Amino acid sequence: MTTSSSNAAVSVAAQTVSRDINNTSGARAIIAVDKLAAKVRFYDAVSHAEIKAIDTAKFPHELAISPDHRFACVSIYGMGIFGNNPEPGKSIEVYDLESMQRTGTISVEPFFAPHGMMFDASGKLWVGCDSAAKLLCIDAASGKIEAAWDTGSTGSHFISMTPDAAKIYVSNKGDDLGVFDVLQRKFTTTLTLPHGSEGITASPDGRHVVTADNASGDLHVIDAVSDRLVARVPLDGVPPSHPKRSRLMRPRFSPDGRFLIVTNYASATVHVMDTGNLHKQTVMILAKGPMGSAFAQDNRSVLIASHDSGIVTAVDLEQRLISGWFEGGSGIETISYY
Repeated sequence: MTTSSSNAAVSVAAQTVSRDINNTSGARAIIAVDKLAAKVRFYDAVSHAEIKAIDTAKFPHELAISPDHRFACVSIYGMGIFGNNPEPGKSIEVYDLESMQRTGTISVEPFFAPHGMMFDASGKLWVGCDSAAKLLCIDAASGKIEAAWDTGSTGSHFISMTPDAAKIYVSNKGDDLGVFDVLQRKFTTTLTLPHGSEGITASPDGRHVVTADNASGDLHVIDAVSDRLVARVPLDGVPPSHPKRSRLMRPRFSPDGRFLIVTNYASATVHVMDTGNLHKQTVMILAKGPMGSAFAQDNRSVLIASHDSGIVTAVDLEQRLISGWFEGGSGIETISYY
């Protein structure tokens, strides 16, 4: 199959009211996972003043908010980084979002190195354990692992679930992308990507999945119905980086489906584009090490955490400009409104 990389318009999502429970927003507060300080931090949703910080096990990485917004899960990845994690973590911490307290721990043993996580509407927590090459289904209420599947790659760092919870896309660093059918409870498709992929996101309308090429920085666009690669979109102005090192790029849709952003850790940039035409792009320079992002309920502003710089930057998506920033711990990897 031939995919498109021309300048013709590539559309990936119509404007829609989000029905994706994993594309979280809210007005109660902000929760952030400070990996470097080993803390979970809470911020006021309007003033951005820090409300509370709670110590975690070392080192926390990713975040998932429960469908009812009552609690959050934080993956404890381990003492290292991807490809060099000699003491991988074996747990997920649970935080009550009302009281802002840690209320429990879920063990993933005998598996290890939990990272990317997604909830389905029934409250099941789906977890990718990259070093263990596993996809887990966990009953979040009981904390019990219900099942585990081989992903085929120790690079299974991020996962993305479609809004209808029918499929889970497993992004693999340096390897092909796996498609897991939730109803059939098995991997059904493998999509060949030349350099593997990093961050991955499903559009709020469920029509497309977008992931970033680890080497070139291009975006791969996948039709979520047919599981076919339908376009390859170069990102403007991406500087070269070491070909053997991941760019650590994270695409994400706004909850209403109007915008797609891509943070690029290696180049300290964010690309902002309208989903009606992914070739129409605005590139903004951020503080060093941008990673996680959090969309406000107005669907026009997003917070981006710069892991290496200890700040969080606010971006106005409609005006395509940086509208402010605030201090954000030592090194926040993941952040979300709720």
